[in-house]
Amino acid sequence: SRDSPPIIKVESRLFGTLEKIELEFLRLSLPLACHDKFSSRQATLERRQIALNEYAEAHGD
Repeated sequence: SRDSPPIIKVESRLFGTLEKIELEFLRLSLPLACHDKFSSRQATLERRQIALNEYAEAHGD
């Protein structure tokens, strides 16, 4: 309905055997916009570690 926000629905199909999946096809129900430039893997890992540390400190872990 118009009053509810859109929901992203993901459909997944796997091709291959259960032991070795050769291809996974994902379909999203809404169009997505991506950034022209992506962060490096190292930058992503560093940000993730910072977020995990902040979460652990906030929750006394």
